[in-house]
Amino acid sequence: MLNNQSIFITGGTGTLGRAFIKKVLSEYPDIKEITIYSRDEMKQYELRRDYSSSCFPQIKWVIGDIRDAERLSDK
Repeated sequence: MLNNQSIFITGGTGTLGRAFIKKVLSEYPDIKEITIYSRDEMKQYELRRDYSSSCFPQIKWVIGDIRDAERLSDK
């Protein structure tokens, strides 16, 4: 279902985002891209330790806030 698809997760470093990432990666190993969009740099740093680029090259990390419409539309 999600294999070869791209998904964009706002608030990806929160509780729901983390659970969703874990579930998607375990059930859809051939997902094309997951973009983690959140404003918390520390949480992104911590989550990157669990999902390193060498093991999970399909994950893209973006710092931003959903209230910033211009930044959000660039993604």
